[in-house]
Amino acid sequence: MNAEGQILPLSELFSSNIDNPQLPVDLQGSKHLFIRPNSPLKPFAGGLYSLRELTNLDNFMKRHYLEDPNLLVVVAPEKPIEAEWQVIIARGQVLCASQYRQFREPCYQSGMPERVQQGSKGTKGQRSRSRQANKGRVE
Repeated sequence: MNAEGQILPLSELFSSNIDNPQLPVDLQGSKHLFIRPNSPLKPFAGGLYSLRELTNLDNFMKRHYLEDPNLLVVVAPEKPIEAEWQVIIARGQVLCASQYRQFREPCYQSGMPERVQQGSKGTKGQRSRSRQANKGRVE
């Protein structure tokens, strides 16, 4: 979804100092990072987190009911999202898709534009969420 993302253990993310962060990704001027688990089991929901929220590993783990500080997470700079779709893919074929959000508001409709479908073809045999950035790129 985000080419600038890095995968690392959660504990490594919290080893940075808030006043002088040594982050694994370039924030690109943003004050937030997008963090999600690198797991289809989704032990916590991905989302945007401020640098202040990333100063205390224990608090973060308690808030999200996590036990393993070595849980692998994807960390990426914040990107503006225009719309989101849920896509079901089997054997490299898109079986169905539906939009569930647009401009941060619920928006339910079946199908998806061709440019979004092209972005979801690289995923095999799994459920996938496809997000489209506001410049027309599939993220």
